[in-house]
Amino acid sequence: MAFEELFQHPAQPVIHPGSFYAYSYRANVNNPSVLSNHSYGTAIDINPGENPNKKAMVTKDAWNAMPQGTVSQMQKKEYTIYEGSPYYEVLYGKYHLMWLGYNRTPDAMHFEF
Repeated sequence: MAFEELFQHPAQPVIHPGSFYAYSYRANVNNPSVLSNHSYGTAIDINPGENPNKKAMVTKDAWNAMPQGTVSQMQKKEYTIYEGSPYYEVLYGKYHLMWLGYNRTPDAMHFEF
């Protein structure tokens, strides 16, 4: 249901083929002494190439301040998860999945419940 809404969003966000990860039994990348929430099937990662772990989050204000109209900027914006993006609005805002964009170790690709 959430992803159906996401794909029908007017901004038409894009998930790269092969860039959606869910279950994976492994240690937490940021704290290898514990299992990742992916090990329990309670976490997803979307478009990690544009939203790498530990990278400062791009905010809605930062996107709005950028010069508009370049093809590369608009393509990147379609894939990037930032506060106010369609991914954020649907998964965090409506369905209340926890988003790690606000985490002390930012991980904007990561949502969990």
